[in-house]
Amino acid sequence: MTITRSRTGRFAASLVGVALMSAALLTACASTGGSEEPSGGSTSLGGGGGVSNSTFEQDLAAWTEKFDSCLRDEGIDVPKRTSGEMLDLDSLGVDEATYKAASATCSKKVGPVPVDPSAPSADEDYQMQLTFAKCMRDAGYEWDDPAPPSEAGSAGVKPIDPGKFDQKDMDACAVKAGLDAGSGNG
Repeated sequence: MTITRSRTGRFAASLVGVALMSAALLTACASTGGSEEPSGGSTSLGGGGGVSNSTFEQDLAAWTEKFDSCLRDEGIDVPKRTSGEMLDLDSLGVDEATYKAASATCSKKVGPVPVDPSAPSADEDYQMQLTFAKCMRDAGYEWDDPAPPSEAGSAGVKPIDPGKFDQKDMDACAVKAGLDAGSGNG
């Protein structure tokens, strides 16, 4: 999976993992800095973006802790993680249906994930994704436009095959679309 810092990382991660994402995994969309090392079963999505030392970071950390505790209560062995880490279902050894059921239960118990006030709106994100898609087509790739934002608040994108697209092209298109270029793979 391509993991990069800033908005590019969130965008690339959503492209790769959207098929397995549920509303609860939106915690990964916030690039908050964490002092802990990523543990097994999760992937760090950055630490360079977001609002530092903010109420948002504190709220997100508290929400992540409560949500993960609830997942454990539902029988999913979630490792300790920071609010800037994304759960990896393969490493957790849980299937998508089981996770979605537990996630739905925990979303009701814990409430909605806090939203980063510095993040682009759903419409702004959609416009950036449209620009990115056009740029990728202009670079010679077959790339569909994203689905418009839903009531869940984010535009729909299809997962991509890692390695199918040149990272340099993706980074250049991300910059052109108004996304911050990340650090590439890793």
